[in-house]
Amino acid sequence: TGLRTAFYEQRPRFHWHPGLLLDGARVQVPFLADLVTLADPASDWSFLNYLRARDRLFPFYFAERFHIQRAEYDAYCRWVSENLPALHYGHQVDAIRWNPELHVFEVDFTQLDADGEAQALGRAHTRNVVLGIGTEP
Repeated sequence: TGLRTAFYEQRPRFHWHPGLLLDGARVQVPFLADLVTLADPASDWSFLNYLRARDRLFPFYFAERFHIQRAEYDAYCRWVSENLPALHYGHQVDAIRWNPELHVFEVDFTQLDADGEAQALGRAHTRNVVLGIGTEP
């Protein structure tokens, strides 16, 4: 069986290096160094597939630019993140505790609306937890 995962993120959506998406600024590596291409060129999550999904593959090809704009890379990463079913943006994790009777962790979370206001409460059960607090706890 495959790996079953769930990722909870408090932010309402993905942003790659917010504040550094200067007009005309380009990433420093070619587009082939996207999220997946070098590991799996046939992946649905490649930058080329992102362009194809937006009917922009041929214009990109004819532009002959291997280093894409940072804003374009941000949009590509956001497109991937919005299409991953295990990724839950707008979910604030409130508590994680071990349940000895069920032998699982209970993860309590609050689903937030677009303004960051509480919309619903939820609980997930899991055997393993990985916690990432980012650069600001």
